[in-house]
Order: sequence, then structure tokens, then C-alpha cells
Amino acid sequence: MTALIERAIASEPRGVAGTSILERLLLAEALASTLSQALAPALAETLAPEIMKSLEHYRVGEQTKESETAEASSGERRATTSGVRQ
Repeated sequence: MTALIERAIASEPRGVAGTSILERLLLAEALASTLSQALAPALAETLAPEIMKSLEHYRVGEQTKESETAEASSGERRATTSGVRQ
């Protein structure tokens, strides 16, 4: 892939009219593929800690909601049973 890009850059500029659509598509695909392979490790290294923080925040939020729901339902049961006893 890299060799294809280097050859395309080093070749004489023929202009857009001198380049077939297929050649332009292949070059664009090669460039996109090479860039994605080069950027993926850096993006993963940068974004992984942020993603983990977000997941931890989400998990803690879900646990808080579950405990609040459990407390509310147990409080309702206590109020109902104490009302029956009286």
C-alpha cells in the first residue's frame, strides 16, 4: 500500500483528467487504509482511558439507581405493613 502511494506521489502530475476514476479510487482506498492502520494504535491508546472512565461512571450510576429503587420499594413495603398492623 505504501509503495503504491509513494509511486503515485512521485509520478508526473497528469492532472485529474489524465487519471482514471479507478486509479483515483484505488489511490484513495490505499491512502485511507494506510492512515487508518497508522492512526488506530494512537487513537486506542488515547481513547481507552476515557472510555474506561465513562464505563465506570455509567456502572456506578446504574448501581446507585438500583440501590435507590431497592430502598424505595422496601420503604413502601414497611409503610404498607405498618399501616395494616394499626
